[in-house]
Amino acid sequence: MDSTFTIANHIIDVANKRFATSGITAVKVDDICEEMGISKKTFYKYFQSKEHLVVILVEKIFNDIFNQLYSARKNHDIIAETATIFELVFTFFNQFSLVFFEDIKTQYPHSFKF
Repeated sequence: MDSTFTIANHIIDVANKRFATSGITAVKVDDICEEMGISKKTFYKYFQSKEHLVVILVEKIFNDIFNQLYSARKNHDIIAETATIFELVFTFFNQFSLVFFEDIKTQYPHSFKF
């Protein structure tokens, strides 16, 4: 596997975890770098800015959700499909704190372009 892909995805995963619990504004690039044991120079090798990371992360989150919803549609059992959709929505909203959504709405509204 390409190490660039691996490092970038690991940054996204760490940011996702931190943003989900603390919100985006409260988490600094330094916090992500410290948790990963990387320098800010390494972070900026993969992402132009924290904002760029947020845009990529939001895109990934919604692509994952849409892919799961699409997979649920293939079931051809309306009750099972509906249950899967409710489970996905429930899981999604329980994964992220309200402050995460507030930060997206107030600080990064352009990252949500679906």
